[in-house]
Amino acid sequence: MRTVTLGGVPGRVVLGEGIPKTIVPLTASSLEALLAECAAAAAAECDIVEWRIDHFAGFRAAPPGDAPRGAPSSGGVDSILEAASHLTAAAGRPLLATFRTASEGGASAISPAEYEALLDALVRGGGVQAVDVEHFRAPGLTARVAEAAHAAGVAVVASYHDFGATPPRERILARLAAMAGSGADVAKIACMPKRMEDVLTLLAASSEASRTLDAPIIAVSMGPLGVISRAAAGQFGSCATFAAVGEASAPGQVPLAELEPVLRSFARWSSAR
Repeated sequence: MRTVTLGGVPGRVVLGEGIPKTIVPLTASSLEALLAECAAAAAAECDIVEWRIDHFAGFRAAPPGDAPRGAPSSGGVDSILEAASHLTAAAGRPLLATFRTASEGGASAISPAEYEALLDALVRGGGVQAVDVEHFRAPGLTARVAEAAHAAGVAVVASYHDFGATPPRERILARLAAMAGSGADVAKIACMPKRMEDVLTLLAASSEASRTLDAPIIAVSMGPLGVISRAAAGQFGSCATFAAVGEASAPGQVPLAELEPVLRSFARWSSAR
């Protein structure tokens, strides 16, 4: 499996190398509160901060004319790019920019055209080190974003989220393979289990994908049942896992202070075999 490097020195993070990297989401609606969350995440020594732009009030600023409700205006995009610059400077580590759409469990709706335009602005704006792209939102979307992102030195995480169920193992593998083959640097899937067997299905798919795909993967089983997928992420092939500093942004997300020692213990036990 190849590795993916985010950021420069200092603050450089390599995905696909060593123990899984910890990603802490920032979900405040104002820049002031975001900076406070960012400071807390940095103090907790996470590896990567994720900015969940769908929670940010600034993206909805003054939509012009007949723009879709909730779509970012040019002023909204400007405020997003300005905030990204402040957050990157404050984080001291890579910033992953994510607009999680309502259709995949996010806080805000956005039209397909506005979503792609926002991602394009983020990768060209120079304020982030990686962007999340909902791979199945539109045909060819990930490839288009990846072309611009790679020209700007920005990494791409292609993602898919199912808050209703866990697909069969073959479908999980197919989705991860499609994302890995799209030009994305990392392929991510998060699914909701209804029973423990669903967690085992995701973990088995994660393990196989990590051995057979060229891109690093992130596979998460959400909710209380899926906590083991976060704690044992490295044993089942995930290059990173999401943790909370303060309020969790997804079901089953574990506090970073509790998760990080477990990740290190699993890595130590595994290497001692």
